Formats: sequence, structure tokens, C-alpha cells
Amino acid sequence: MKKKIKISLIAVAFDNKYDTFNKKRNNVLLHRDKLPYTFLMSEKTIEEALERLTQKYLNFHFKWLDVNLVGFRNIDEATCEAIYFTQFPYSSGFNRLGTPTNLFDSDLAEKLGDYYLETISRHTTRKFVL
Repeated sequence: MKKKIKISLIAVAFDNKYDTFNKKRNNVLLHRDKLPYTFLMSEKTIEEALERLTQKYLNFHFKWLDVNLVGFRNIDEATCEAIYFTQFPYSSGFNRLGTPTNLFDSDLAEKLGDYYLETISRHTTRKFVL
């Protein structure tokens, strides 16, 4: 059986008006309380899938963003997930779709789960503890 590949994007906006230790500094983009994602179709490349994701959710051109693979895991027998990360300076209206959510939001752990929180913490400029 051929596995489906889920491509998830962790998009974090950092606001330089706050110092590195300020809890208001970093926001992750969520859509319906989940990370933006798509499934890789056989005729699409990973780059095309990531470009499609950024066009749908962000007001930044894909080529401007530094997008890196930060995780890969099996979700179940039929699906695996590649997790990509990008971080960029906060600007009003950076998102086309979704909701910027502060990394210290009280229910972020419930929305995303430990795996994504640990991944975000390892890759943001500001480490955080919930």
C-alpha cells in the first residue's frame, strides 16, 4: 500500500518590538486550531506543496521564506508527515488565512499537542516553557 504524505507547516512570526524574553514575541499560525497542512499528491513536488501552502496562508512570497524540514514521522499505517518550519518578522496582516496564536496561549498545548510544541520550541528564536 502506498502511503499518503502530509506536509505540515509551522509558520512563526517574531515581533522585534518585544525583547527576546517577552512572552508576546512569537506567534504561530493556526487554522481551525491546527497547523496549516496539505497532502502531497503524486504529481506535485514537496516544493510545489510548500509554495501552495504559503500562498494560501501567508502574505509572503515562498522564495523569500527560509523553509526547512524539521521533522518526519509515521502518523498511521497509511500516512506519514513531513513537518516544515519557517520563521519571519511579524508584520500586521502577515496571514491570508488562519489565526496568529501566541506561543504562550493557555490552550496551545491542548490544540497542538506535545510533539508540535517541542518542535516549535527547538526551532524558534525564543525557547519557551508551558
